[in-house]
Amino acid sequence: MVARRLGSICWPLLVLVTALEVFASSLARAADPVEKVVHVGFVSPQSPATALSGINAFWERLHELGWIRDQNLIVEERWAESRYDRLPALMSEVLARRVDVLVTYTTQGAIAAKNATDTVPIVVALAGDLIRSGLVTNLARPGGNLTGLSFGYAEGMAASGWNCCRIQSRGSLLWR
Repeated sequence: MVARRLGSICWPLLVLVTALEVFASSLARAADPVEKVVHVGFVSPQSPATALSGINAFWERLHELGWIRDQNLIVEERWAESRYDRLPALMSEVLARRVDVLVTYTTQGAIAAKNATDTVPIVVALAGDLIRSGLVTNLARPGGNLTGLSFGYAEGMAASGWNCCRIQSRGSLLWR
């Protein structure tokens, strides 16, 4: 029972932080932060008060990599306040600002982003089954302009996720 509860808490947070770290690392390799200004569109289906805690870790990691908000990192941030019907308009609003990349999460956010653009790269952190939702045909090679992590529950996925979480947390107080 404890393993199931820990898995339900640890796995989603691990997936979100991993996706955001991949995005942050790709920004770090994309250009020297001193030489380039990057415009990031961030659309959250939630509100700032209810957003996943991994979002703050993402912005902090970008800062550690030399990407400073309002200097060489311009963030167009929009919040749907849990009103998913607002996502298409918010995506269009952010894209009108000519962002270099669009970041969102949840399957609904991914669908709204994909419907809004087929040219701007989309990074989806923590979405449901991207294949069943029709956003990609293959997780290994999603193609198009959408990438990220799918949290779909195919057979064996939960056990695999728990194992990944256990490996990442080895040596912490969680396991003593």
